[in-house]
Amino acid sequence: MTPEDSILRSLKTIKSYYWLVFLIMLGRCIALAQTDSFSFTSDTFSVISAVSNKGSAQTANSLYFNAITPATIFKSTNRYQILSDLSDDLRTDLINWKVQTILEANDRTQLSFKENLQFLQNYDIPFTNEQRPVSENELKFAIWRTRLSNIQEDKELHAAVQYGMEYLMYNGKTEWKDLMPFVTMLMQEHYDYHYDHKRVKVKGATAGGILTTTDIFRTFRPYDSTAVAGVCRDIHDVGLRLIREMGNEFFDSRYPDKNINMDDYLFLASWTTQSSQHVTVVMTDPLDNRKSYELDWGRLIEKYDNAGYDHGRNYGNVYRIWQFDPASDVIRPIDSKKTSVGKLMDIGVYSRFEYDAFEGLRNIEPTMQLGFNRRLSSRLSLSAAAGALNNNQRFMQLTLLRRGKEKEWGKVLRYTGNWAFQTMAMEESEKKNIMYPNYTFTTAMVYHAFPRYIGHLSSSDIRLSKAITANLFLAGSFELFLNFNQFNTTTNDYPQFTNSGDASIFLTQGFQVRYKNIHSNFHVEAKILNRSFLIPKDVRLMSIKPSELLSSLVWMHSAQDLFIQTGFTIGDRSSFSARSVLEYTSLHNLLTNQEVELHYKIHKKYYLGASSGFVRNLKGQPQFWYSLNKSWIDLSYNNTLRNYSVTASGQYFNDMEFVGGLSLAFAW
Repeated sequence: MTPEDSILRSLKTIKSYYWLVFLIMLGRCIALAQTDSFSFTSDTFSVISAVSNKGSAQTANSLYFNAITPATIFKSTNRYQILSDLSDDLRTDLINWKVQTILEANDRTQLSFKENLQFLQNYDIPFTNEQRPVSENELKFAIWRTRLSNIQEDKELHAAVQYGMEYLMYNGKTEWKDLMPFVTMLMQEHYDYHYDHKRVKVKGATAGGILTTTDIFRTFRPYDSTAVAGVCRDIHDVGLRLIREMGNEFFDSRYPDKNINMDDYLFLASWTTQSSQHVTVVMTDPLDNRKSYELDWGRLIEKYDNAGYDHGRNYGNVYRIWQFDPASDVIRPIDSKKTSVGKLMDIGVYSRFEYDAFEGLRNIEPTMQLGFNRRLSSRLSLSAAAGALNNNQRFMQLTLLRRGKEKEWGKVLRYTGNWAFQTMAMEESEKKNIMYPNYTFTTAMVYHAFPRYIGHLSSSDIRLSKAITANLFLAGSFELFLNFNQFNTTTNDYPQFTNSGDASIFLTQGFQVRYKNIHSNFHVEAKILNRSFLIPKDVRLMSIKPSELLSSLVWMHSAQDLFIQTGFTIGDRSSFSARSVLEYTSLHNLLTNQEVELHYKIHKKYYLGASSGFVRNLKGQPQFWYSLNKSWIDLSYNNTLRNYSVTASGQYFNDMEFVGGLSLAFAW
C-alpha cells in the first residue's frame, strides 16, 4: 500500500467516524430526554438557545433543527465572474520578452509610447512562432511592461505608470476593467518564472526581509527564470501599489468632481489556503460600491453583491484586511474577520459576552442544521451538528466545551478560563467548481481541527451607589486552526492531499456600568470596549521565518464598540428589553445594531416572544467585510411544560433580499 493509499484510507475512516458518532449521540440524546423545567429564549445570534431554569445554556441538554432559506447574497453563483485568466497564457509572455529585447537593444526604453508603438508595428520579425498576428493591445501592454521593468528606484513607479496611462486612456483604453488585466499579466508572469520558492521555507536563504517594488521589477528580464524575488505577499503588495497609481490617474482624469482616493477602495486580503497562506488584491468599484474586483495572480474576478470574503481556496477561520498607508509607505493591517466556517464554529462556543467582545456587531450567515447539546457535567458540554452552508457546503461538526470556574484573586480581580476543541468535516465540491471552472472536482473534502482558549479577567465590582456598579474587564482568545484536505479532480496538476494551518490572538479591553432598580425591576447596562488582534505591521513581514514574524507583531485596533442594554417588566405577565450597539472602525466607519425584544406570559408555562432589529452603516464607505445592512423579526412560542420552542424568523438583506426561516428546539 502506497503512502497516498494509506492517507486516503485514513480520511475515509475519519469521514465514516463523523457520521457514526453523530448518529449515535443524536439517538442517545433523544433516548435520555427528561422533563426538567426549562425556558427558551430566541436570539438572532444563535437562532435558538436552550436555557435551563438557572439561565445557562451550558447546563441544559437540547436538540434543535434550524432551517433558513438560502440567501443568494452569500452565494457565489451568478455573483462571481472571471473576467480574464492568464494562468496558461505563454503567448503573452513570449510577446513581452520579444518586445523588451527589441526596445532595449535599440535603446528605446525612454522614447515616447507612441513612437515605440509605431516602431513595433513596422517591425518585420515575428514576435512569436505562431502565424496569428500580434494585436495592437498586446503591443501596448508589452511596451508598458518594458518601461516598468527598467525602473531603478521605487520613486520612479509613478512616472512609469503615468507613461502608459497617458497614452492608453486616450487611445482606445477607456474602461477601467480594460486596464486591470495589465496588472494580472505582470503578477502571473512573476508567479510562472520568478517566484522565490526558498522564501516559503523556514531555513530558506531569502525567507526573511522586505522586498521593494524595484526588487520585483528587476526580475522581469526576457526569459530569465534564474532571477527570483518574492512570493504572493510581495507580488500582490506591488500589484496594489501599481493599481493605486493607475486608479488615481484614471479616476482623477475621468471623474475629477468625485475626488476619488484609491486608498479608500483598494485592499489586500490574506487568508489560509488548502496548503499555505495567500494574499490577493481586492478593489471596491468607486462608482458602484456593490461591485468589487479581485486580482489573484493572473485571474481578474468580478463580484457583485457578495457578502464577506468568498474564495475557492479560503480554508481558514479568519481572513485579514490590509490597506496602504501613505505616511509610512507600507501596507498595514486594519481588520480581521471570520470566514463562513469561523462564524459557524463561533456559534458553538461563544457566549453572548464573548461574541460582543471579539466580533462586535451581529454578522451571522444563514445556515440549515440539525444539532444537539449534551450536558456532560455542570461545566462540560458536548455538541454536534450537521447541515449546509451556502453553495451547498455540507458539514458535520463536533464541539467539546468546558467553561472554567471563576477564580478570585485577592478580592480585587476575577478570572475565568474556558477552552474548546472543535472538529468539522465539510464537502464543498460545488463551490470549488463555481470558482475554478478550469477544473472539475468530484470530491473536495475538508477536515478541520480547531482548539481554542478564551480567558476573562475583570476587576471586582466597584459600587458607585446602591443601584450602580462598575468594573473593568479584559478578554483574550487564542485560536489554532488546522485543516486537512482531499481532492479528486479530472486534472493532474491539482494536489490530491494537502494540509495547512493558522493561528490567531484576539484581545478586548473595556469597562461596563450597571444600574438596577430592585423596586421597579428596571435595569440598564452599558459597556465600551476596544477590539484588537495580533498581526505583523507590514504584509511583507508575514514571513515563514519565526524570528522575523515574532519581532514584527503589533496589536492592531480594529474597532471600538459601545453597547447599551436595558430591560424591565410590564405588570406580572410581560417583559421588555432593548439593545443598542455603535461600532467605530479603524477606517472611521460608524455602524449600528438596534434590537428590541418582548415576552408575554400566556399562562404559567406558556410564553409568546417577539424580537426585531436592524444593522446599518451610518457613516463611511461600505466595505465588503463589514456587516451587511439587515433587518429582521423573530416570532416565538415557548412551552416549558412540554419542553419545546418554535420560532419563525425573517431577515431582509441590503434592502433587496428577504429570507425566511423556521426553528424547532427541544430541551431537558
